[in-house]
Amino acid sequence: MGSKEPLVSIGVPTFNRAASLQKCLASIMAQTYANIELIVSDNASTDETPDVIADYQNRDPRVRAFRQPVNCEGVPNFRFVREKAKGRYYMMLGDDDWIDPELIESCVRFLEKYPDHVAAGGRTCYYREGKLSFDGVLHSIQKTTPRERILETISKLVDGGSFHALFRREIVQKIPFLEAWGCDYYYLCEAAYYGKLVTLRDVACHRNDNSYQESIQARLTRGGIVDGQGRDPYGTIASVMFWRFAANAMSYSELTYLDMLQTAAAVVETVGSRWTITGEANLLELAIQILEDLHVEAAYRLARRQIMSAWLTGTEWNEVVPILDAFIKMGYSGVKADVSEKELFSQLTKTAATIADPMKKEQAVKILSLFF
Repeated sequence: MGSKEPLVSIGVPTFNRAASLQKCLASIMAQTYANIELIVSDNASTDETPDVIADYQNRDPRVRAFRQPVNCEGVPNFRFVREKAKGRYYMMLGDDDWIDPELIESCVRFLEKYPDHVAAGGRTCYYREGKLSFDGVLHSIQKTTPRERILETISKLVDGGSFHALFRREIVQKIPFLEAWGCDYYYLCEAAYYGKLVTLRDVACHRNDNSYQESIQARLTRGGIVDGQGRDPYGTIASVMFWRFAANAMSYSELTYLDMLQTAAAVVETVGSRWTITGEANLLELAIQILEDLHVEAAYRLARRQIMSAWLTGTEWNEVVPILDAFIKMGYSGVKADVSEKELFSQLTKTAATIADPMKKEQAVKILSLFF
């Protein structure tokens, strides 16, 4: 493949890993696909990391090097390298990871051939003390609708290795880096909203399992969302993902708000059943405790209006009630209604009065009375 092929940006955020960074950068520069830019951001390292970066920058014009004046923590540095990318495709690689020489070429060929895929990566192989400890998993997310792909991702994902796949940059620009335990899971589920994901069998990304475990431990002890209060980490994943899908209407414009809420609820159920959430009886309450979104009230009003509209236009009452009930339990039933919502409320009240089944009628009237 020559220079006329699409540009690939590879971002490497790094901090105090001079020895492993050498191997990482060497594997990138040895790719059979030549049209790449390597973006390295040194997070104020105190070891020989700057010397390693300078050596590669002096030898190869494809290397773009940056140094943070003070350490900005991991996630802001991840964001930094991504913002500097110019390519059609983007990959973020850990500073102690290395990739097979044919990986980028294989992934580009695949994505150019299959436009319905947003990411393609190699198997993620883990090494402990220099020996292979895990030979990778072949993830394949192939469902046709956004909701199906999201649920397929959260139900199938074994590790976050696919986070280091090659993505279409136009897609990754839409996905935030969240400073939360399991951020790679959120990232991949949101990528699945936009398209299919695949792991290619014949190429691999290699990772140091020791440093991976160290980074997990650091996330658990540093504070933030998982803050030592005994919360189940997978409960945290469930609650954060609930808010990402329930309170970000503008990010998921292909879904109706009713679809988004149903997806959010299904994500919580899937995470809870897959990892057997312990210590929290009500994941919706956990979502409120852990993560408050500045736009939740506005999102709630929009949800309330669209749910009621959906019911009036033919959605079955038994599909609407659980979602209305869940939002009431969240404590947002007192959010002031606007004029259009009051008109809908009036129509729904009249409709509820005509329900033939006495139990459904009582349930409908009770929920509507709480709703305002």
